[in-house]
Amino acid sequence: MQGSDASKVIIQYNDAGLSASSGPLRVDAEYFVAINITFKNCIIHVKRVATKGKVKREQMLTGYITAQGRESKEDPSGFVFNNCVIEGSGRALLGRAYRGYSRVVFYETSMSNIIERRGWDAWHRQGQEDHFTFAEINCKGEGANKRGRVRWEKNLSAEDVKSLIEPKTFLNGDGWMGDFKTIQEAMDSIPPGNKNWVKIYLRHGIYNEKIVIPKEKQKIIMQGNNASKVIIQYNDAGLANSSGPLRVDAEYFVAINITFKNTNTRMTPIIPYKAIKVAPSVILAADKAWFYGCSFISVQDTVADLLGRHYFQNCNIVGAIDFIWGGGQSIYQNCVINVKAVTSKRMMKKGGMLEGFITAQGRESEEDKSGFVFKHCVIQGDGKAYLGRAYRNYSRVVFYETTMSNVVVRKGWDAWEYSDQVDKFTYAEINCTGEGASKKGRVGWEKNLSAKDVESLIEPKNFIDEDGWIATLPSSLVSLYLPSSIF
Repeated sequence: MQGSDASKVIIQYNDAGLSASSGPLRVDAEYFVAINITFKNCIIHVKRVATKGKVKREQMLTGYITAQGRESKEDPSGFVFNNCVIEGSGRALLGRAYRGYSRVVFYETSMSNIIERRGWDAWHRQGQEDHFTFAEINCKGEGANKRGRVRWEKNLSAEDVKSLIEPKTFLNGDGWMGDFKTIQEAMDSIPPGNKNWVKIYLRHGIYNEKIVIPKEKQKIIMQGNNASKVIIQYNDAGLANSSGPLRVDAEYFVAINITFKNTNTRMTPIIPYKAIKVAPSVILAADKAWFYGCSFISVQDTVADLLGRHYFQNCNIVGAIDFIWGGGQSIYQNCVINVKAVTSKRMMKKGGMLEGFITAQGRESEEDKSGFVFKHCVIQGDGKAYLGRAYRNYSRVVFYETTMSNVVVRKGWDAWEYSDQVDKFTYAEINCTGEGASKKGRVGWEKNLSAKDVESLIEPKNFIDEDGWIATLPSSLVSLYLPSSIF
């Protein structure tokens, strides 16, 4: 079950009286996942409870944050609060013993003064306090003051603390959480011919890997929660169809909030032309791929959009030369295209920059359905670039309602090796804005498309989703690009 914002996705129900069945949700199935319902770095809010009459702070009833039910020394259960915050307007003890071996640990948690000095209560288990595991480690705040705490609160060893606060030791004894050492290892664990969606969740970090997703491993979702903190990178260059950190040969691939970076070319403010090599950050060689909130960073051939239908939403693409190229049939929507500055020794002496190319699209015939469409995008950067050059003689690229800074070269487009076939290209700009969108100086063979032709290209349902493959993605993903939310 996945929402996009816990403050805006609310499941509620008015139901009380039965502790094992009342309320909006009961889970009796294994392998249940809820996303954007957070149990780490959480906020515990204690409400005020009082008896009748005039309410003063000292007259408030004392509540209990926890009532944990561990039943024996062998019972692995317990509640661990790691880097949490306890606040509110009421008064409460950290917990009371629901069973004879109750176990609750607060680790590096901030506690306001709502916590009663005693901290804990034995409830109906008085005389069994030595069996409880109630502990506080490195907590802070007025409520974390140990003065007045019950004497039977435990002082745990460093080894015991580590065994409780680390998910891989406390929760993952049988390996159900996965916890693979590399992304490729996680990929390899997925059986060939898989027919069910599999999500690989990436923790924050830099993954130095070269990942290949073979064609027999479809329906894979790779997800981070912040592209600036989840980075897959690799130093590999020279081959346009195999270099870089990721190659996708399987249909139905999804990536969310991840940065893909080829580190071969050093990303200096001005990049020397001699230092540049073909260095893709992603290679797409299959149909039906979707990228949301991702970043792609390199200089030449950044996104190898080779073939198939692809949807890029809210992505950031960095490069200088042919950095979105290939024979793909793709829509880039709400994306930022960042043009890097490139120069040579000769140009540097003149204070100038070499002109690059944002796209190099490879449509090969009038029947070929491929093309690149940029919808509601932004073109910016510190370099200079053409909107595109013809990689094949029926090259097709359309910019729709895109904001263009002055990084765009006045001519706009380049025929490359097809100067005698410019009438076959479909290069067009519709309702674009910004200094770089001025048509003054544009090539004479740029197309003026009819309203019908424009609609056939800019609408996903017409250009990349005629068979409805997008609707077959998991419903939590479909909600991110429903027409009501993006058009």
